[in-house]
Amino acid sequence: RRPTMSYRSVGKRVLVVTAVIVVIVIISDLLGWRYLRVPVQAGMSKLLGQPVTIKKPFRLHLRSTLDVRAGGMKVGAPAGSDTDDLLNLDGLRIQTHWSTLLGSGLRFKLVELAGGKISVHRGADGRTNWPGGSEEKDASTDDPLDLPVINKLVLGKTDVRIRDDASELSLQVALLSEDGENDATTLFAEGNGQWQGRNLAFDIEAPEALTTIGNGSTELVKVAAKIGELKLYFTGAIGQLQSGNDVKGDVRLEGPSLGALAVVPGLTLPATPPFLVSGKLTRQHATVSLNLDRAEIGDSRMKAALTYDGKPKTPKLEGKITASRLVLRDLMPTIGAQASKEPSTNSARDDERSEEVRKILPNEPLSIPSLQAMNADIGFSLSRLDLGTNALSPIRSLAAHLTLIDGKLALSEIEASVAGGQLGGEMELVTTNESVAPQFNADLSLSGVDLREWIKADTADLFVAGQFSGHLNIAGRGQTTAEILGSLDGGVKGELRNGSISHLAVELGGIDIAQAIGVAVTENAPLPLTCAMLDLQVDNGNVRSKLFLLDTEDTLLFLTGAANLQQETLDLKLVSTPKDWTPASLRAPIEIGGTFARPEFGIDEAPIVVKALASIALAAVTPAAAILALVDTGEESKGSDCQAAVTLLKEQVAEHGE
Repeated sequence: RRPTMSYRSVGKRVLVVTAVIVVIVIISDLLGWRYLRVPVQAGMSKLLGQPVTIKKPFRLHLRSTLDVRAGGMKVGAPAGSDTDDLLNLDGLRIQTHWSTLLGSGLRFKLVELAGGKISVHRGADGRTNWPGGSEEKDASTDDPLDLPVINKLVLGKTDVRIRDDASELSLQVALLSEDGENDATTLFAEGNGQWQGRNLAFDIEAPEALTTIGNGSTELVKVAAKIGELKLYFTGAIGQLQSGNDVKGDVRLEGPSLGALAVVPGLTLPATPPFLVSGKLTRQHATVSLNLDRAEIGDSRMKAALTYDGKPKTPKLEGKITASRLVLRDLMPTIGAQASKEPSTNSARDDERSEEVRKILPNEPLSIPSLQAMNADIGFSLSRLDLGTNALSPIRSLAAHLTLIDGKLALSEIEASVAGGQLGGEMELVTTNESVAPQFNADLSLSGVDLREWIKADTADLFVAGQFSGHLNIAGRGQTTAEILGSLDGGVKGELRNGSISHLAVELGGIDIAQAIGVAVTENAPLPLTCAMLDLQVDNGNVRSKLFLLDTEDTLLFLTGAANLQQETLDLKLVSTPKDWTPASLRAPIEIGGTFARPEFGIDEAPIVVKALASIALAAVTPAAAILALVDTGEESKGSDCQAAVTLLKEQVAEHGE
């Protein structure tokens, strides 16, 4: 019997085999494992689930990472897909982690391309032409593209086509990188295409792009982009390039209207004049924060600190807006005003215009986006609110709280300084759905507003002066400002303290010839008002005067009748009742009719005719006696306070009617 093999002999053979294997590995590695091109190609095809072709020459070196070089590589679309090939590259070098072979995700230490083409596609059904796209995904999801993580990217000119049917994105991008100092890489990208029906173009410059940080991030990126008519400029850091998350930097955005920002899913803003905003931007997943040190809309100047949260089912915008100046006309399209037009020089054509065209109340559709698309909670602090007219002084120190909850837009906690007085109250606009006109409600109060300071005009002496306090409570419904005003219900009440009225205005209003001439020749000194009150009732757009009086020591002015906000017509009567002895008086009620655009003034001739006939009769006796018919002896004194004025007013209304 032959002796069995000794352990020593076995050991020697193992050493020999191991040495041979080591030699083969060393030689193969030195030669780049050329014969493994086909097996590696097959392995990658299996790993990615997509056909892979590796072009010669092929080299593979096994180090701490897998270092692969090839004349190029082609990665086709997934089986059964009609999409373009994912990759068709030339001059390829890849250094990847061993963990990639174990299916832990695509992580590359280095990707170096001489050039080529890349086509990324996601269909409407959620399927993609990159690894992992074989599983069906909900096309409505907004999940970011699961792009590979690359620590360093070196690119020759590479053309990239991105098509995402789920988000309606189509892009053609040209990529190129350049090496700079300290082995830093600058990535350049130039793209154009369409997103959700809007033209899209951008230029990106990213120094130190994708270097040493990992997780597909960059510490510095410069972006200039145009989406439709919006222009965006950004300089900062992006922590996750593949998802656009962890963004911090300086941003500048400008466009023709805030309404153009509807490109941001869920964001709803009104139409405005051109705008420009700049400041700090941060984004963490669906939360975007803006700290704007400059915000301009038309002539308005503001600052803002806003946060937009897109995670809830209904996204929410909240924060604080401060303004050194806000101009009301910058929001006029929002409240349904027509854009300014050049005045017509053709009077004949103007005369042929329909009554509808002559109306002056804003009848453009309210520029209100879907108020159901977003909720909001924003505080406002305005140093100056210009009312869009030179006839009124600005409102100052305006503070308010804006909320938008489930289609209800409310402006509450309003506090403002108006010409030495105060403005307060709240307003709201409620929309339930697009088929129902918005409901508008307003409850506002004025206290101690100095009318002479608030109303600015060259003919200021013709206006009533004093400190006005009043309350407005109205409600209406409509798609335009005109429709809302035409449906108003509610009322307006007010009174004037320490008031005065132009002496000339009183006498001309009563057609008091002698005193009107006297005042005009001498000096137009204002007459103190012993009482000034108004009480207007609004019923379905019909504004009726329940009480409107101005009382001086010698004259009582009161207004009766109504103004129709639907038809924009006037049916008013201004009565001037003397309380003193006045020669040459032809006092008669002044009738105000016509439309808002073309008011018509007339005189109730009956009282004048009676006085004229009496004058003729007296003239037959003696011409000097004719003047006596024009003498108004005035009303019996009933006191000098508001109660007395109201008593006198009731008597006059009973005499003259409404």
